[in-house]
This record gives sequence, structure tokens and C-alpha cells, in this order.
Amino acid sequence: GVESASVVSILPFYGWGDGGRFTTSSDPGHATTVEANINEVGKDYFATVGTKILAGRGLLNDDGDKNSCVVSESAAHLFFPHGPALGQMLHDVEHNLQTGVTTVRDCQIVGIAQNTKYDRVEEGLAPIVYYPITSQSRLVGLFLAIRGRTVALAEEAYRKTLHELAPTTPETDPATFEELFSDSIASQQLLSGLSGFFAALALLLSGIGIYGLLAWSVTQRTTEIGVRMALGATRRRVFLLVLRQTAVLLVIGIAAGGAGAFFAARAVRGFLYEVRAENPLIFAGAALALVLIALIAASLPAQRAVSIDPMEALRTE
Repeated sequence: GVESASVVSILPFYGWGDGGRFTTSSDPGHATTVEANINEVGKDYFATVGTKILAGRGLLNDDGDKNSCVVSESAAHLFFPHGPALGQMLHDVEHNLQTGVTTVRDCQIVGIAQNTKYDRVEEGLAPIVYYPITSQSRLVGLFLAIRGRTVALAEEAYRKTLHELAPTTPETDPATFEELFSDSIASQQLLSGLSGFFAALALLLSGIGIYGLLAWSVTQRTTEIGVRMALGATRRRVFLLVLRQTAVLLVIGIAAGGAGAFFAARAVRGFLYEVRAENPLIFAGAALALVLIALIAASLPAQRAVSIDPMEALRTE
């Protein structure tokens, strides 16, 4: 039931990370370096997780491949912005601050892989350098990556393989990539849910506040409305008179709230994924929702105003 399988040091969205500093200079020990993420993968890893090799080939579980590497498309553009990266040499420079010793790991780029996320969904397409898993690997962890016809078949293959190769190793529950993805954005989903709840609560309170204010205003202006109607004001004009007061409040509220929201949106920019905090459509939608709630809340006091009997209103004076 297994279509393909591989091993990997760091799973996507797992919360772990490893990085290094790289240069393309022929004198790497004294050159300026650029930071990039690192992962160590086995044979057929890219095919197993569905990452396309755009040029060249993947990596092998072979010490003969120890001086090879695959880079992501963004890493290729970062290190070789003016030419092809395939076949070029890349130098991983590590400075040990305790001993003062500088070590350099050279690798030849044998493949360019499709850009993928490394650790978090909201991060950009960070450059990644993939090393093969060899006897010299500095593994952060070791995970099986399995693509099966069904999840059950993949889990069965995982348990069988683990028991055969490492029977004393504690067995951990396997996870699908969908579960890893969901876990990685759990905090964002919680924040989004809480934000939506409090936004709906604020909208409800706004509607209640507008209703209460206009209901009080209509009560206070009962005599005035009665006089206006006695002097010939139509029900339509009285209705618009009440709504005009709502419109003034809305204009002031939307202007002040929109300005505050524009600056507050910058604070949540880091939590957003493929959504711009300053998207004008979002601000327009929020303003429209507030207008609709306000009109609904104002319609009840306005209906009450037009139903006032002029004679009854004058008697209250």
C-alpha cells in the first residue's frame, strides 16, 4: 500500500529548524555569508512529499553524494541572482565562537527544488539548502515520510518498519501532513476565532447602543415631532429626520474607527497569511456591516416616531 517513502531530518511545520551561513566565494573563510535554512533528506524525499524538482535531480542515500546538495528556487535566486545555479559550488561556513575555528562544508548543487514552507505557514518562501543523509549527517531528528494509497496502509507500513528496524525504539503516533499543517496554525485559528467573536460582540453592542440612543431621542422629541406633524410634516420626512441623526453618528464613528483600525491592523500583520492588513475591501466591508446594523437598529425608533399621534403628543406637554 506504500507508493513512496523516505526519511527527513526536519518535518515541515514541525516547529524545529536548522540553519547555516553560505557563500559562493572561492575564499569562503573570509567572505560575506548569507543565512539560509538547512534540511537533510533521504532518497525520494521530494517525490514523497510532492515537491517538484525543477531542474537537475534529487539526492541519494549514498556517501558518494555527500558533497551534493539541492537548493530551493528562492535559494538559487539568492545565491546566483545573475546566472544558473545548477552545477555551481556552495560553501557552508560555520564559525565556532568557543574555539575560534572556522569549518567549511562544500557542496555542488545537483538540483533545484520547488519553493516550500519550512517551519510556519505565515513565513515567506525562505531559502532552503537540502543535504543528503549520509554517515556525516548532523541530524536534528529523523522522521519517516510515507505516501500511501490510504492513511491506514501508510500507518501499518510505518509500524511494521519501525518494529523490524528498531524494535526497542519508543513508538510515536504517526501524523498526516494535514494534521501537521492544522497544528502549525492552531494559534492563528484561535486568535482568528476570538477576534471574530469579539468583533461580532462589538457589532451587537453598537446596534444596541444606537437603538437605545435613538429610542431615548425620540422619547425626548415626542412633542417636537407632534408639532411638526401637526404643521404638515409627512411620515416620510419624520422618518428621515430620525435617520439623519443616525447618519451623523455613523459618519463620525466610521471616520474615527477607520483611522484607529488602520493603525491597529499593522499590529496583526505578522499573524496574517496571504491577506493584506490594509486591504481596502476589508475596511469597506466592515463599514458596510456597521451601516446595515445601524440602519436596522434605527428603524425601530424611526417607526415609533412616525406612529406618533400629533394630538396625543401635544397633550403630553
